[in-house]
Amino acid sequence: MGVVYDFRNPPESGMRTPDLYAAILEQVTWLDSLGLDLVWFTEHHFVDDGYLPSWIPVAAAMATRTRHVRFSCDVCLLPFNHPIRLAEDLAVLDNLSGGRVDIVLGSGYVEEEFTLYGVDKRERGRRMTETVETLRAAWTGEPFTFRGRTVQVTPTPHQPGGPAIALGGTSEAAARRAARLGCRLMGPSPAAWEIYREEALALGQPDPGPHPGGDTNFFHLATDVEKGWTEVAPYAMHEATSYGRWMDEAGVGRVGGAARRRRRVARHRPVSGPHARRPGRRAAGGRAVRVRSLPPLDGRHPARARLVEPPAVRGGGPAPCAVTPRFHAC
Repeated sequence: MGVVYDFRNPPESGMRTPDLYAAILEQVTWLDSLGLDLVWFTEHHFVDDGYLPSWIPVAAAMATRTRHVRFSCDVCLLPFNHPIRLAEDLAVLDNLSGGRVDIVLGSGYVEEEFTLYGVDKRERGRRMTETVETLRAAWTGEPFTFRGRTVQVTPTPHQPGGPAIALGGTSEAAARRAARLGCRLMGPSPAAWEIYREEALALGQPDPGPHPGGDTNFFHLATDVEKGWTEVAPYAMHEATSYGRWMDEAGVGRVGGAARRRRRVARHRPVSGPHARRPGRRAAGGRAVRVRSLPPLDGRHPARARLVEPPAVRGGGPAPCAVTPRFHAC
């Protein structure tokens, strides 16, 4: 089980950004003490609600306060990260965390990001290949050639060979590239997975097996599902609208994605049955919490959606509840 954070903080949240960051750090510390497996971040740039543009410093801060959770970004937008600097930063993070880092690389799609960074979208495939090859060479600790110059990156990561590298994507090109580079494919598309699997087998690689399932199965914890949904809904709508607009502008998915996502969030209501169930382990103090499943792309709300009545943490104080985590079934 993992949690996903994007650190978005629109004005209507009523929360100061430093307070948001502090609350999330405390929350992750608490979740780590409960045995959580994974903390994921998402990355975007130039978003007016403070969307997290730089996840490695945040993961480093969390690494010093945790002992169990692993850290990853789904996805790290490689067109906007220099390959050598990314190799260095991830090596430092891997050492700080004691080897608790994985990485999912993505090629990006938001038009404004490419425009403001001055990156040609047509270079995405080349940059992806270059970055994967550079990370692997850099993490050996040996000198290698980068763009015609000899480079040696130090320190080496804690994990031999460095953090595991996966590639995010749903297109045929992304699937074949992941296989050619020997990376695992991350994405919700069974069709892309089959292309990835066929390409891997054709290259003589081990069979990656059938599609493992979608990677957008998220949950929110609430003691009162109806009240929880009322509080989450404005943030769900905020995210659905922004992602739909980005996808429309980039030509990703069907036209009208923004309106379609708004309609989906608007008609969503908490229900009983398989969508609201009690977990096997009860919260501290004997109170069970219900798990509410929400559709993909509508739940990365920031502050003031207090869905969880948290148990007490070690030391007797209440667990932080100013920010509701989005849980990921990993």
